[in-house]
Amino acid sequence: MKKNLGLALVFSLVGAGFLWLIFVLFSVEFPAFLLAVFWLFLLLCYYLIIHLLKPKNPVEPQEKESESVFRREFMGNISHELKTPLFSIMGYTETLMDGAAEEPMIREKYLSRIKNASERLVHLLKDIDYLSQIEKKTISLENSIFNIQTLVLEVYEFLEMRAESHNIELLIEENYPQYKVVADKNKIEQVLINLYVNALKHAQCTEIVTALLVKDDQLEIRIADNGIGISEKESSRIFERFYRADQSRNSQTGGSGLGLSIVKHILLAHNQTIELDQSYTKGACFVFRLPLYQK
Repeated sequence: MKKNLGLALVFSLVGAGFLWLIFVLFSVEFPAFLLAVFWLFLLLCYYLIIHLLKPKNPVEPQEKESESVFRREFMGNISHELKTPLFSIMGYTETLMDGAAEEPMIREKYLSRIKNASERLVHLLKDIDYLSQIEKKTISLENSIFNIQTLVLEVYEFLEMRAESHNIELLIEENYPQYKVVADKNKIEQVLINLYVNALKHAQCTEIVTALLVKDDQLEIRIADNGIGISEKESSRIFERFYRADQSRNSQTGGSGLGLSIVKHILLAHNQTIELDQSYTKGACFVFRLPLYQK
């Protein structure tokens, strides 16, 4: 209960902060001391999140050492991941407040970077919230009937600018019939986002292709890239919490180490699984299924 209240507090603070940021950027006059207060506000959010992530009880003797190591690595990584967008927001805000970005194009660029940093913070907060649900086994579903291809295209649109910045094409194999599935739409959207973002960050590919195949009374969703692939050694662990394959590469691309684990647990809540297609040799191919809607 306390952890839930804490997470709610953090979400509320960050949401209020973004509204405050809009006011700051477009105010004609803004006292310098309030800018300092805003900085302190962002740091407060950061330290609240770190505090919530710290284990409140001593580690049980039977807990696996590897889990403890991954948790410590995650704590260090999430600390860095939170600092980066926070300091980015503060830096660009200060520049705008000082009037150093008078040209409309530069001002628009800085505002865009602030928006991107804000979205990154929200994504991290969602990961932390999902982690809390996973650890307490409280992932709840609100199933509905929806068109999976439409959802894929919506997620593509959401990630379009990010994909373009990496020179990666987001493709769908062909136009499919209006396949409908029964699942929690919001959570399946999160599954798709996490899988695509994982490829955008780490695959070093030029395209990501989604294919839909009917298998009995289920729809198989295949998300493949033409990148560097995932080794057999890494493939057995990529769905573990806090685990990040190829630490040297991840130190450059970032990531909380939770994305694929969240995918796994969301699908488990749907009584489904996800796997890496070992027969696919052109990169990496993730496969999962959802129940088809039967009229």
